[in-house]
Amino acid sequence: SYPGVTGTNPPDLLRNWNIYEFTDGREMNVAGLICKTNLQFMPQILLRSGHAVELEDLKNHNAVLIGSPISNPWAQLYEEHLNFLCERPHDGLIVFKRKDARPNQQNEFPNEDDIKNHRTYARIAFIPKRYGAGATLLIAGTTAQSTQAAGEFVTDPVAFPRALGAA
Repeated sequence: SYPGVTGTNPPDLLRNWNIYEFTDGREMNVAGLICKTNLQFMPQILLRSGHAVELEDLKNHNAVLIGSPISNPWAQLYEEHLNFLCERPHDGLIVFKRKDARPNQQNEFPNEDDIKNHRTYARIAFIPKRYGAGATLLIAGTTAQSTQAAGEFVTDPVAFPRALGAA
């Protein structure tokens, strides 16, 4: 089930976020873009708050999870399968850390220079249907704005296929 948040101030605010179905407006924009670009599949699409999702949903259906494991705990289920792990250091910022960093390779995104220059990052990951679950697309950013930008990118009919072709 959807977990509670402990050890965070102010406790009443976060307690209420975990009780009620609050969702960031930018994440709703991404969900709307996904629906809009997949109108032919609308009869099969279920749009749910993270609080309404159950583990059986992820086992039996394909899913798009919007938000980092910090904002969407369901995304934690897939962290071990990814190359960039989501962490929240003591300063409260969300960072993606390279799982297998090599010497002289940037390991943390954003790093101090990125923060100083107001750069943010997003992680887009596709987990195929396996591991006892449906296929899952993960869209997450180090900020709400970068999560929205990633969602806009994956729904862009020109830029996204071009990027996939270049990979």
